[in-house]
Amino acid sequence: TFTTALAFQSANPSANPNLNPDTNANVNKYHASARYQAQNSIIPPNYRLSTSLFEAPASTEEDPLAGMSDERKANLFQSLLRDLQIEDVPVLGCDANVVHTMSAALWTTLAEVSAKDEEQKICLVMDNIPLGALEAFVEDFTVLKTQDRLMVYLPELRRLSISLLGKGVGPAFIIEATERTADEIAERTARETSAVANVATDSEGQVDEAKSTAALMSFIDRIVVGEAACPYTKSIDLAAVGLEKQGVPPGPVAYRFGPSSEACAAVGTFWNCVCELLSKPQEEISTTMLS
Repeated sequence: TFTTALAFQSANPSANPNLNPDTNANVNKYHASARYQAQNSIIPPNYRLSTSLFEAPASTEEDPLAGMSDERKANLFQSLLRDLQIEDVPVLGCDANVVHTMSAALWTTLAEVSAKDEEQKICLVMDNIPLGALEAFVEDFTVLKTQDRLMVYLPELRRLSISLLGKGVGPAFIIEATERTADEIAERTARETSAVANVATDSEGQVDEAKSTAALMSFIDRIVVGEAACPYTKSIDLAAVGLEKQGVPPGPVAYRFGPSSEACAAVGTFWNCVCELLSKPQEEISTTMLS
């Protein structure tokens, strides 16, 4: 079970009013640098982030970067970043150096892009993440969008695309969104209406956090505790009970809330929770329940 916390700060902080300021990865306006070898990363250079859930179509295209020296790649990378800035494309830098902070920053950025109806393009630079991890994310996201059986439930992802700047000349994502069509706006409205139809809402028609958390606590009490679904959870407030011999002390259960029914926002909230859980000692947070 996981929890909330993000090491993330938008180039426009007001766009993220609900993010925890005690963050593990920061996203700000990018300052050009020739460093792009992920030297500060603690992820192995050949690490693959891919979950290998899908078979990606084999590529027959010749690698345009084959044979190019590191110095030439670095120069080309900086030139492409400058071109984007001249075109007034937002270029953001992220100092994440582990998978969970990278994922939190990336999905939160995608959520910001997805929330707006207009056409958009931004660049997100991750100097400290191995290029292979970025390539794997782009591959998995692209293949996901070809899975019709899944996209039926994730229609908001259709207008989003992710690629690597310069076909992977450096560690930077290009995130683009087409303008939301009238049909897509209608779909979003219907989805949001359906999401709150059978849940408690506040005076503004939004999902009520307190009532949602109370309902989750009731479920934990009835099923997880009452039916002993987890033998190490003895109450709604304390988990990891009875694991002291394994070196795991009991710790509090943290309850976190995500109000959005939009896919990118939901995944972003999840990864923020992972960041918080991994950044806190067991005695402070043992388990997180997210509603």
